[in-house]
Amino acid sequence: MPYYFRKISKTKWYTAADGVKHSWVPADERQGDCLSDLRTTENALSFWHVDDGLLNLNDVILANAGASTSLQHVDYVLFEAEDVDAICEAMVHSEGISPHTRANQKWHRDATRLTAGQVYRLTRDAGIHSICRVQRKAVRSLLEDAVEKGVLEAEKMDSGLRSDLRLDSPTDGGASMGDSR
Repeated sequence: MPYYFRKISKTKWYTAADGVKHSWVPADERQGDCLSDLRTTENALSFWHVDDGLLNLNDVILANAGASTSLQHVDYVLFEAEDVDAICEAMVHSEGISPHTRANQKWHRDATRLTAGQVYRLTRDAGIHSICRVQRKAVRSLLEDAVEKGVLEAEKMDSGLRSDLRLDSPTDGGASMGDSR
């Protein structure tokens, strides 16, 4: 079964099943705060398609982590694609904006012409495969490996993230990126 990946803040998606602090949340609903993770732009919502067997999940995580302004953990939700397609109706292939060119071209999608009701239904009716966090240390390792192998284009990363990964530092006494020598 394919999925749609959406980067979120995991703490906004807790339910009563996740502990006493959230016991007030009905079993079939989510906290109201999760809607802020589904903020639309021009009535569209960005997703990343994840194949059966989750074979491209690390690439999708890399695309999202590589588009950040600093090194941080990555929280995400995997929605069941069939449910999202039924709710959103207008899912279009679109090029993503990240330093992972292949992921941008192959797996980025936009749900378009969304109503407020459809966005709410994503939290209530769409099947959720998992809500996960990739720890900062693991994200660092994934990013460093991807840059080294040429999977991510370091020059397309935010300067803050490049700095956190020490990609702008000279490694052999040469000039750093951005040096005009």
